[in-house]
Amino acid sequence: MLLISSAVFSGAKAQTGYVRFLKAIDTIPEWIPVSYYYVETYNPTTDTFRCVAAVVIDSTTATPVLDLNAGNRGIMVPPNTTQIDSFPIEVIDDHLYDPFERIVFRLVNLSDPSFLIPVEWSYVYILDDDLFSISFIGAARSIVEQDTVFLLRVALNGEVEGFTSARVSLDLSNATKGKDFDFKDTTITIAPFSFDTFYIPVFIYDDTIVEPNEQINFTLSNPTNGAIIDIAGFTLTIVDNDLPPSAVTDEDIFRPLVFPNPFTDVVNIRLNGESALFRIFNSLGEVVKEIQMQESSIKISTSELPSGVYFVEAVSEHGRFVKTMVKNY
Repeated sequence: MLLISSAVFSGAKAQTGYVRFLKAIDTIPEWIPVSYYYVETYNPTTDTFRCVAAVVIDSTTATPVLDLNAGNRGIMVPPNTTQIDSFPIEVIDDHLYDPFERIVFRLVNLSDPSFLIPVEWSYVYILDDDLFSISFIGAARSIVEQDTVFLLRVALNGEVEGFTSARVSLDLSNATKGKDFDFKDTTITIAPFSFDTFYIPVFIYDDTIVEPNEQINFTLSNPTNGAIIDIAGFTLTIVDNDLPPSAVTDEDIFRPLVFPNPFTDVVNIRLNGESALFRIFNSLGEVVKEIQMQESSIKISTSELPSGVYFVEAVSEHGRFVKTMVKNY
């Protein structure tokens, strides 16, 4: 806070008080942790002047806590004084592409309404230092070999105009397509101003062959809409679950057969002569089907379920079995 006596203030001849932002438009770099905005007040009266530099939520596009910390600030100016107040703006340097972030301040709650406000609003823009990119989420994962679906995830690092697309394709791998897994090269397209994650299914097959762990490699390429590629490669390791005959345990006995995968209107379940409780969960973890199964085989109608990813759980006295499944349109 800077105090200037009215006797030396060049504008002291004006007897009308005022309060104003020193800048109506300002910019601050995202990579500088703390910046400031300034409010100048001239109080020629015999009373203490008060007001508030408030954040205008409806006009602010930066997100508090995630992008910056800057709240409402009270201003108090003694009588017969010119004062300049400096208020900090803490900027958070993220890795998201967002060239449109701004915070808007307004002077409100003047204790003396007769004070002039030459500059009532201040628009502070954050200069983004990130490039717009499309990327795999993560670069590697492992999954135990079973009849299941693994979902590759691709996302943008910001919201932009226009559609953004890229190609997800199979790269050289030591796992065998059609035997160990199934995958179809695909071009994904993400809608304008979307922060949604795009999911690409990889179908993993459960064989009975004792073999070393195998890798499936994927490549992200051909980005559009000015995007660059951040993480361009992804490796999925299939961890073999087969044991030599002498190593089979009681827990391996409970392995229900659940098919087809993907499914449409019916899921088939087969047991090896034992009862089990079956539940089907949606992607939110909500139970959408529950069946106490006594027969050796059963068909479960799923026509009312929307398309998407589901988890089938089976529990018996011999163990617990979980399988990821996909319902097609």
